[in-house]
Amino acid sequence: MSINKTQLNKFTSLINKNKDFITSKTQKDDNKAYSMAICMSVLEEYYQLSFEDAFDSLTDGSDDCKIDAFYYNPEGNIPELILIQSKYKKEAGTTKTFSIDEIKLCLNTAITIVRGQKLENASPILQEKLTQYRTELKEEDISDIKVNFYFATNGIICDGHKLLKEIQEAEQYNINCYFIDATKFGKVEKINNAELICNLKEAKNTSRADKTDRIFEVEDINIDGMVASCSASDLMKFYEQYGREGLLESNVRFCLKKSQINKDIEDTFLQNPKKFSFLNNGITIICTDYTVIPTGTGFSKISMKNPSIVNGGQTTSILYNIYKKDEKNPNFNIAGILIRICKAPSDFAIQIAKATNSQNKIDIVDLNANNELQNQIKQKFSEDGIGLLTKRGEDIVYYNDTINVEYLLQLYASLYEDDPAKAKLSKKSIYKKYFDKVFSEETACNDIFLKLKRCYEISKFLYKKKDEQTDTSFIKHAWYSIIYTMKKLDNKITNGKINFKNLELNQKYDSAVSLLNDIIDKKKDELKTKFSMNNLFKGNEIKDLIDIKIDENEDA
Repeated sequence: MSINKTQLNKFTSLINKNKDFITSKTQKDDNKAYSMAICMSVLEEYYQLSFEDAFDSLTDGSDDCKIDAFYYNPEGNIPELILIQSKYKKEAGTTKTFSIDEIKLCLNTAITIVRGQKLENASPILQEKLTQYRTELKEEDISDIKVNFYFATNGIICDGHKLLKEIQEAEQYNINCYFIDATKFGKVEKINNAELICNLKEAKNTSRADKTDRIFEVEDINIDGMVASCSASDLMKFYEQYGREGLLESNVRFCLKKSQINKDIEDTFLQNPKKFSFLNNGITIICTDYTVIPTGTGFSKISMKNPSIVNGGQTTSILYNIYKKDEKNPNFNIAGILIRICKAPSDFAIQIAKATNSQNKIDIVDLNANNELQNQIKQKFSEDGIGLLTKRGEDIVYYNDTINVEYLLQLYASLYEDDPAKAKLSKKSIYKKYFDKVFSEETACNDIFLKLKRCYEISKFLYKKKDEQTDTSFIKHAWYSIIYTMKKLDNKITNGKINFKNLELNQKYDSAVSLLNDIIDKKKDELKTKFSMNNLFKGNEIKDLIDIKIDENEDA
């Protein structure tokens, strides 16, 4: 296997940087710290976690049940549980990393977790994360979970080990295995050019008897479009050649399992391929330019620059799953797919992506990545050595610290918008509610950067407080309520022009914790066994309880 030196260089840089971060916080020996650093690097690169959140997800140690990192992401169309097993090699690219038995043990652990069974001999830190994860699933009544298990190493994983039957069998539990090593790390760069073989209606004369594409005619020469069709077979060849990461990188979700709609798409293709085009919305592809190339065969090649599938990714992924198992299935030559190709500059391409996916949830974080004010603030953060992550896959190697924009808006909501419960409840809803308000022309001249910088400073302060404690369950649940309470106790905290070091936050923090513990004790007495720390701090009542308690203390 060939080593991808560019990707390995980035992987190595992240590992080294994270190893230094881990060493500054723990007493781990170098080999253990490097192994933990691999887990952090995967979480940062593939899930846009900050250094602190990636570190907090580590479980590495004795009795870790082959789980070195455990991260639950409740957002998105289907919640995700991310599990990582890592191996560090002193010499990058060394073979013989994960054994067959290790992979099997890892998958057995994952299946045990998915089934809701007891995990034997789990360490306290892993057990705490597992308990918190299961409690949240129960309270939110979540039954559909996608588990992504990463085997990560700076060595090389044997190709044969990636094809074990146990890996295939794990898919029935919605457990997907990913292998990251010296041959592959990080998201594939977006493709620059691609060609799709299509069917086009031919004009009978120069005045174009067929008017189908006239609906795309606008005065702006940078915007154009056309309608075509292709066979499912040619779509699969297109997808296989240019890849999932390349074509589905722009602002759309990847394939979601256990969906009735997806089952219907699959059933229609397998049972009624001739009517597939009638029962499917087709594919929308955006690009920066396209050219139609005749082939002399009755078909044409459409050459596209910077193409991305922004609608129809589910259809494409579902068909490809069938194609991988049986590419000679005759239905691929029978079923047709409607193709809409849109040439558009980035700002209008974002509008197309939003509009064509408006009936389904999409990741609007990437869709807003080119917001001008957000990028100005991103630049200001970078001047301070802080990476403001606005979409997945950003290069974070050269930043001293990172924070993603969703989490930043959660902090903003609790500090400046008196919205601590919703900040805890859902980062997506906070993002949708406050993004346009924060990153707008109205706020551009209103010291918004100072406010967001203050949010970041408060976050770093709380992470330091969390590191000082052995039992972190309270601070994790009360995170945004602590921020709100500290602000209520001293509004000077919100003034970004005041030097952060002059705010005497330790005293305010202690007072906030004491006040919140009084609320917890009262609620425990009231609710008995029905009390839930998680429910308390994500319920709208918490803000009123804090306000009432502060008023009581002031009157006393």
